Amino acid sequence: MRPAFDTRQPDRLPTGATFPFWADATRYARVFHVARNHPAADDANDGSENRPWATLRRAAGELRPGEKVVVHAGIYRECVRPARGGEGPDRMIAYEAAPGESVAIRGSEVWRPRFVPGTDWRLFRGGPAEVRVWIGELPAEWFVGEHPFLAPNLARSGWFPWQKRPMEEVARAQRCRGMVFQDGRPLQQTGPQGLLEAPGRFWAESRGRYLAIRPHDDAAPDDVTLEVTTRTQCFAPSGRLGWVRVSGFVCEHAATAVPVPQYGALSAGGGHHWILDGNTVRHSNAVGIDIGRQADIRPADDGLPGGGHIVRGNTVTDCGITGLCGTHGVNGSLVEGNRFERIGGLDLEHCYEAAAIKFHFMEGGLIRNNRIRDCRAACGIWLDFLCHGNRVTGNDIRRVETVLAGIYLEACPGEPPNLVDRNRVADLRDHPPNDPPKDGIPGGMGISVDICENVWVLDNVIERCEHHPIACHQAQPGRSVRGIVPSGTGMRVFGNRIRQCREPIRIEPAQGNAAGDNRHDGEGPQGPSPSPTP
Repeated sequence: MRPAFDTRQPDRLPTGATFPFWADATRYARVFHVARNHPAADDANDGSENRPWATLRRAAGELRPGEKVVVHAGIYRECVRPARGGEGPDRMIAYEAAPGESVAIRGSEVWRPRFVPGTDWRLFRGGPAEVRVWIGELPAEWFVGEHPFLAPNLARSGWFPWQKRPMEEVARAQRCRGMVFQDGRPLQQTGPQGLLEAPGRFWAESRGRYLAIRPHDDAAPDDVTLEVTTRTQCFAPSGRLGWVRVSGFVCEHAATAVPVPQYGALSAGGGHHWILDGNTVRHSNAVGIDIGRQADIRPADDGLPGGGHIVRGNTVTDCGITGLCGTHGVNGSLVEGNRFERIGGLDLEHCYEAAAIKFHFMEGGLIRNNRIRDCRAACGIWLDFLCHGNRVTGNDIRRVETVLAGIYLEACPGEPPNLVDRNRVADLRDHPPNDPPKDGIPGGMGISVDICENVWVLDNVIERCEHHPIACHQAQPGRSVRGIVPSGTGMRVFGNRIRQCREPIRIEPAQGNAAGDNRHDGEGPQGPSPSPTP
């Protein structure tokens, strides 16, 4: 039997309650200014429009509840660490890019070493004479406390199947987090011999002192602008703060690590009631934005406030693992109207944290009207481990290559139900070489629900999926989720439109689940198989 829920009501949660919306209601008593390109800019100034500060660092240490800073055009090479949060929706602290001005916070520095030809190093002797490899030294003073060219992408985590993956994939996991950019274009990290194969690459030697580069188009390094990452994050508080708004910035060139822990280029630092709106986050090594507790995938509940975030209207592109993530401290968060493109560039999907949007332990969240495009080695939206009462609605997900699915729910038994409705999912492909496939199930599915209970999949449009358009299954039979072995029951699959998919809807076990009014157009079987009963 179809649930008595009207999916045309965009503000409702599956419990029937209205989502608890809120907004910044602060009348800012003081407005400061940062303008590094202003001729009078100085951190010794009073922060007025005529006597602005030169750095965001100065503003981050000054702002009190009810105050905001307007940041004017320029490139700010620093990590912004707010010292304080606000005291409520009418006493927030705000960081705003000036309207119509380009404000970039970069985790990189311009690199202008004295380059020597790569043939001066024995490692590159004997290569083709026409190959132009150059070697330069990194300034030691840039790397105090963190060194992205010495830190690996992924620590020796138990989540990654080290002994089962191909050596080339393991090598990618162990490469450094540092990145190099040529006139804004990233160079691809490779081994030393990879530099001889094609331009547009770099190699970091093991001591983190030197980089060998082969620029795009084999350009001379002194004729281009080179930037190297020196910081892990662009905007991140040192402690858990609440009631902070960050609007309109470009955050880029952050040397973030593969989760866990989850540290994004733009971070709410495990706090609560942040508004992140209208920002662009791009070219982060692993993670774009994080809004959860960060430190571990399963931290103890410490009783501190968390969640209630608004993540709206941001553009997140070219992140190696995850666009937006959070574990604990994400309850009641709103994620709407964001755009995610080209997530998964590190090609490490078997770390099992790779998605445009991924949350753990989320309750009462609303993920709606986001656009996800062109992800490779990452799924679209993933609710993982004890997520309850959330709604995923109105999202548009296209051209995703993944060992999982466009929308994937995993290990979420219990009540209240999760609702996946009115989404459009198209052009899903398995990510090769998916061998062996995760839990024995091929990827490239439209919507996949694994070892869960009480999930409603209603009124979605799913087109051109390589494997099942919808699968509610027990791909990990017997797995315990906090002492519960999920039964796989309570699935309700109704009103979905399937187009040009060769495989049927898959629902198992048949007992305890229900489906109906699903239309399968085009080639392939018609309707669900097997046909479940309530």
